[in-house]
Amino acid sequence: MTTTAQGIINSKNTRIDATLTPSPLQLQIRQHAATITLVMPNHLEKGTTNKQTTEAAFSLMGIEGQLPRGLSEADILLPRKLVRPGNAALLLVEVPLAATFLDDRCNIVCGRPNCRSRKWLTSGHGLASKDTVQVGALPYQWVATSSALRPDLQFWLPGQPNATMDKSSATIAYTFGDFGLPATGVSVIERGPQFISMPNSLVVVSSTGEPAVLECIAFGTPEPNYRWVRGKTFDEEVLPSTDSRYSLINGRLIIENPVEAKDSDSYRCEARNKFGTVISSSVAISFGYLADFSNVQNAPVRAKAYDGVAIECSQITYRPAVQYQWLKDNAQFMRPEFQSYIFISNNGKLYFSEVTRSDEGRYQCIAELTGVNQFTIGTNQPPTRFSLPIPLAVSDQTPKSNWGPEIQNDFPAVFPQPPLRGQDVRLECFAYGSSTTPFYYSWQRVGLPIPDSAVLQDHNRVLIIRNAQLEDAGTYTCTVTRTSSAKDTRSVYLSLGARPYFVAPLKHQHADIRGHLTWKCEARGNPSPVYRWYKNGHPLTSDPNTRVQVSKNILVITNLDASMHEGMYQCEAVNTYGSEMSNAQLRVLSFPPSFSKNPLPDQMSGAVGGDIVIQCNPEGAPLPQITWLRNGGELTTGTDGRYIQYPNGDLLIKTLQSSDAGTFTCKAVNDGGEAESSTTIFVASGAAIATGPSAVSAIVNETAFLQCTASRDPTTDVNFVWYFNNYPLDISDPTFSVVSETQASSRTGLYIKGVQFKYEGQYTCVLQTPFTADSKSGYLTVRGPPSMPAGLYVRTESVTQTSVMLMWTVGADNGGAVVSFIVEAEDEFNPNEWQTVLTVATKDSIPADILQTDKHGVQVDNLNPGNGYRFRVSAQNEFGIGTPSIPSDFVKTLDAPPSVAPSNVRGGGGSVGDLTIRWDLLDRSEWGSSSVYYRVYWRKKTEGDNEGRWQSATKTGTDDHHVTLVGIENFFLLYEVKVQAINPLGQGPNSSIEEVYSAEDLPLGVPTNVVSNTYNTSTIEVSWTPVPDTREAARGKILGYQINYWPQDLDNRRKDEWQFIRYYGDDVSSGLVINLATQVNTWVGVQVVNSAGLGPLSEQYLMETAFYPSWHYPEEVRVSSVGAGQVRIWWRGILTTTWEAGLTAYVVREFLLDETND
Repeated sequence: MTTTAQGIINSKNTRIDATLTPSPLQLQIRQHAATITLVMPNHLEKGTTNKQTTEAAFSLMGIEGQLPRGLSEADILLPRKLVRPGNAALLLVEVPLAATFLDDRCNIVCGRPNCRSRKWLTSGHGLASKDTVQVGALPYQWVATSSALRPDLQFWLPGQPNATMDKSSATIAYTFGDFGLPATGVSVIERGPQFISMPNSLVVVSSTGEPAVLECIAFGTPEPNYRWVRGKTFDEEVLPSTDSRYSLINGRLIIENPVEAKDSDSYRCEARNKFGTVISSSVAISFGYLADFSNVQNAPVRAKAYDGVAIECSQITYRPAVQYQWLKDNAQFMRPEFQSYIFISNNGKLYFSEVTRSDEGRYQCIAELTGVNQFTIGTNQPPTRFSLPIPLAVSDQTPKSNWGPEIQNDFPAVFPQPPLRGQDVRLECFAYGSSTTPFYYSWQRVGLPIPDSAVLQDHNRVLIIRNAQLEDAGTYTCTVTRTSSAKDTRSVYLSLGARPYFVAPLKHQHADIRGHLTWKCEARGNPSPVYRWYKNGHPLTSDPNTRVQVSKNILVITNLDASMHEGMYQCEAVNTYGSEMSNAQLRVLSFPPSFSKNPLPDQMSGAVGGDIVIQCNPEGAPLPQITWLRNGGELTTGTDGRYIQYPNGDLLIKTLQSSDAGTFTCKAVNDGGEAESSTTIFVASGAAIATGPSAVSAIVNETAFLQCTASRDPTTDVNFVWYFNNYPLDISDPTFSVVSETQASSRTGLYIKGVQFKYEGQYTCVLQTPFTADSKSGYLTVRGPPSMPAGLYVRTESVTQTSVMLMWTVGADNGGAVVSFIVEAEDEFNPNEWQTVLTVATKDSIPADILQTDKHGVQVDNLNPGNGYRFRVSAQNEFGIGTPSIPSDFVKTLDAPPSVAPSNVRGGGGSVGDLTIRWDLLDRSEWGSSSVYYRVYWRKKTEGDNEGRWQSATKTGTDDHHVTLVGIENFFLLYEVKVQAINPLGQGPNSSIEEVYSAEDLPLGVPTNVVSNTYNTSTIEVSWTPVPDTREAARGKILGYQINYWPQDLDNRRKDEWQFIRYYGDDVSSGLVINLATQVNTWVGVQVVNSAGLGPLSEQYLMETAFYPSWHYPEEVRVSSVGAGQVRIWWRGILTTTWEAGLTAYVVREFLLDETND
């Protein structure tokens, strides 16, 4: 008895058939995997081990003694127990999607379309028809179809169980979507919408006045229409009619003058046409802010010379993230690339590996708003804030010899937190130690190499992993060395989170009416994602009335009906870091058989004594039944003899005879009708190409296969030679692999691995014998991203101060309609830095005054005046983004006044009577002309509406500060300042008005009530009444107080020999003087400090440090009871020396026995 298991798999019009003799093996087809169900023979009794069962099962498939490579016993799904002899036991072996065979013609099982004439063997080792394998006493034989896949191209991976599809299934996934449609060309095939560009979340900085822009791009035929919705349930449509600030241009949503109260929300894009609706992943518009630093002065950072130290940035609130820079003494930016002992971490701190007195100063932290994770900042000029100065005070100590390295406790550190897949992940390392000899930093990953995408920066102290992936996780070790023996090592474990991403996205499904569909999507993420399903934009759940069952990432639909089930389906994977959508179209088909796309060849040739296979591959739904005719009469076929019809419908004629010449007709019949296609067989002596190369399509980077099979007498020697566009093909190139009959495979032909556009063309197979030759040709079409646009130029008459009109000719679409163009720009002052300035839909890129359909153009706005630009354009289709065009020639925008104002306007410093104003110079690209200069404005701040008159001064284009004399009497007064950039064409905008103080004068106030007390034998405590924090007394901002001290025997006038210690803070009223000698008299005096210097010295106070405490302790302690609740204590007292303080008392302490004497 023979059992044939048939089914339609998710491939390109592909049916997989298998025949077994006798009947215990069933082949079941799954949506994303194939499952072999083996019914085990009777001799496998109870107690049989998993391994024995496994080996017996694979013996059936031609492998003796071991499992296929990569497949473990854990991958074999056994029943809970083996049944008793005489019954069957099931053994399931699964081939997951990731482990499908490298055959170029099938999508899932083989890898590309049309597997109908391929033998499908999970082991990769087929049995000849005459062979049998003995398992116990039962013979099993694999009959199947005509040819096996190349064993050396097959591989195995462990898989996970999937829901099965039984043989009544009829699911076909034709890659280019034209199954059952007229052969009118791929680019005009009608199809549902599919996103090729999803919107991104956006952080709006409202003060910039820039619009908020969200954009999605979808392709489909007819052209999709777009709709934007928002809200928690996405039930509110965003329409220009509801708010004039909104505008919609295709998939682009523009919100002018965004307002947090109105526009902060979750948004979703919808694209629809007559086939259904798809929805984008949800994105958010949020509003970033950067608060001001606190006006409370930070405590000073104190360090000893030659030690390491860190200065922490003042606290500031922000959203979503900030990046840091540091400024010293209001003038000098910290540059770690030039000062290797300094390091600025992403945690905001400024580190010194070793400080000296030269590092003393006032440091300001600068915070700039930036984006993080999926958010981008919707402005080119994010806000910045300057902290109040943070003093660094360095006290002297004896220099240390070479010490360190000692990796600081904050390191190694990982940024951002948490690190996510796709981000540039930054690992930092920094060590304290002597800077007299250089430190050398190196990185390793324990057990694995450093990722190829990683780069080192900042003296190798920073390791950046570009576009980090989950496999980049691991333990990273930082090693710092100074000499061959001095080093320190620390490690950090990098664990990456990941928003979901699809490893097995949905594929378009073209299914038979009344069929059964199992659809599966597979996404990865960390944490693992959960799944939701949608149909035409609406949530989809299990419903027995519609015969739909949803189970996590698997969707099952039974008894398919076009009116109920056709549409656009989406699988959404969601975790804590976001969501991702995969969408595909379901078509439920019912149409009569057709050979319009796959007719039988007009004629075929075979050799006497050879074999020939006639392939029959009609389209039809439901699956047509195949019968064969010879010269108009019915042909009797079987599973043996010379005429064998395979379960997939192909006809094998064995041992050809001259009488086999004639016309053979394949007849296909289903519920909708019938169709026929015929070929004429010619039989000759020698050898001939029975099946030659045909027209084949492949996608870039896939594997293509061109078949070339010989029909010959077994005694005839043959040789295959291949030509490409009539030139001999270089078979030594590893891109090409020729499979011949000597390789134990009837799938003979040419494999082309990693197909590129340059491989498109005509391939000719030449069959050579000692006496004759035969040849046949086929054309390989390569599909993929569009070719580069050509002839890009700038319309000279369109050039304005801020815009240009670009024109180009569209390149080849390479099998996928171009849906958008990406425009990039490079300016003359930042060479090789290409910035995307515009993405435009194809239909919006055709100017109204251009009649040629291949000409496209677009206006590029928001350029800087007076700059040289060049541009390049890339095209995008369903296969991806193509190669950028050759850049245009440089074109200079018209000169104009500067369009931006100087930033970071600030002040402070200088001598008494000075007003110092500083700013950041404009970038060269912002000048608007060939030169620029600055005008600085200032006026004294007044109360009320009585504003003073602005005074001004002009500075050159290289000046970044201005100092003006306002008079000694105007010390420490508040001024309003602003700065403007000007070029020969006019004035640019003024900066925002900032408030700065004029220079401070030396303080006049004197600390009073100076008192000193003994603290211990080497320390005294000094206290005082602070100076009033007024302009008249402090004559500036009080930074702190300086305690001066000197021995009593030192002349008071020798101030250069005084020692001092400073305490920072405007309200400090006491401090300690340490490291004094014991029993010495010391003079102390206090001065107030501001940025101009020291105030007058206070009254002087003489203080003596304390004697040493007692050096001995009482001995011979005795305790005796003298009654209830009373004891008498006796001890031997002590004597003191002249160096010890006088004895004043003894202290007696008591505690319970079970307590600790503290």
